[in-house]
Amino acid sequence: MDIIETKKKLHAYIDVINDETQIELLNEAASVYASKQPDIIEQLEPGQLKRLIESVKQADQSKLINNQEVMKRSKQWLTK
Repeated sequence: MDIIETKKKLHAYIDVINDETQIELLNEAASVYASKQPDIIEQLEPGQLKRLIESVKQADQSKLINNQEVMKRSKQWLTK
């Protein structure tokens, strides 16, 4: 598919999306892309990227701790 066809498809998608949140997200993504800002992932140090990937894996495996539990553990840790 050439660039003209791709642009037509993008315009068609925009025309059929009626959800304000979706339009805002699309606009934000397009704005960042058009401004040629570097992707934040590309700015991470190797150690940061490794920790991020591990966090995503944990979230995918439902190994999460909710905010209430974090606060409880923090309070216990601070009182030791």
